Amino acid sequence: MQILSALDQTALIWLNAWFEGHPNLSVMVDVVANNNFVRGLPVFFALSFLWFKNKKGDHIKLSLALSATCLATVCSVLIQHIQPEFGIRPFLDGRFNLHVPTSIDLESWKNSANSWPSDTATLFAGLCASVYLCHRFFGICVWAWTFVVILIPRIAFGYHYLSDVLSGIILGVAFVLIFSRASYSYFMIACDEWAQKHTALVSTLFVLFMSEMNNLFFGVRSVLSVIVKLMKSST
Repeated sequence: MQILSALDQTALIWLNAWFEGHPNLSVMVDVVANNNFVRGLPVFFALSFLWFKNKKGDHIKLSLALSATCLATVCSVLIQHIQPEFGIRPFLDGRFNLHVPTSIDLESWKNSANSWPSDTATLFAGLCASVYLCHRFFGICVWAWTFVVILIPRIAFGYHYLSDVLSGIILGVAFVLIFSRASYSYFMIACDEWAQKHTALVSTLFVLFMSEMNNLFFGVRSVLSVIVKLMKSST
């Protein structure tokens, strides 16, 4: 654990200092990394292209992979809430004097102080793995984009430690690989045949699902949060 902790701190401090030494780049990366539309554009473009290209077998692969990504992200968020004191986010830890972009409201993050694992890393790792299963070139491209534009800034600006991000990647990829084994089951082939007959409905649901996923299911989580509060107040 001491070696991992030392590696986490070294990566955090080195990346943070590097971006602090390049203020203009730091501002630009911060804007891109925290803009849901821009940061997710290549990934969701690739997923949408592969879905509407309608290559035989891809709908099954993508349906399973995206379901796996969704479940992995839910697990990641639950782990954060189950173990709220496991690891505080670096930019909230008084031990470090980090350069934090002014766009980051530290007060708002105190309600989500646990950094392990990274749900953002879980989500985008699952999505990249989903793309890779259907198209290797697209998969390599979106993996490269995700590492440079999304994951490295999460460490550099103090959202997460390196181990948080790696744990999220492992979680997302593992779920996708496990679910992908069911690609050619009789049930999934039957579902694909049904989807081919109801293209308009399935495509509409796909677009809505992509929209919500790009926002880390913020809308769904908000509704569920209200429901939970109402249930607690009624008991």
